Amino acid sequence: MKKFITWLKSLFAKAESAYDKLEDALKPIVKVAVNVVQAVKTFNESATADIIAAILAKSIKGNVDDVVIDKVRLWLKKELPKLAIKLALADTTINLKSNDEKLKAIIAALGQSENKGEKALAFAASLASYLADGKLTKEELEAAAADYYNKFVK
Repeated sequence: MKKFITWLKSLFAKAESAYDKLEDALKPIVKVAVNVVQAVKTFNESATADIIAAILAKSIKGNVDDVVIDKVRLWLKKELPKLAIKLALADTTINLKSNDEKLKAIIAALGQSENKGEKALAFAASLASYLADGKLTKEELEAAAADYYNKFVK
């Protein structure tokens, strides 16, 4: 049994080491990915993309291409903002070491979003951190109220 526990511990240590190496390898790629996603998102929302889509639609006979172009552009419009947010969060947290620092950075980033759902998620996470010890002090209550005001009222 002790051998199994030792083996399991070494397996987790190797997995953690591999994750750290992978994270280091991804650091330079994240910034590039953020820029590429933002550029594609900006282009897809531009008049130039509308013109190119119209030219393609008129150039190819039938309506299959029209449907495909519309579906691709709709998918890009829906999914690229989500991907941009995830990549921005990865970029914000990739150099932070502890999970606490990463969580605080994510909460701060979501709290600055224009999306009310993301703001609500950030508020819930900050509220959970205030309640982590099972008690809510006067200072924590004031901080939670200020956090709510800044995210939803202001």
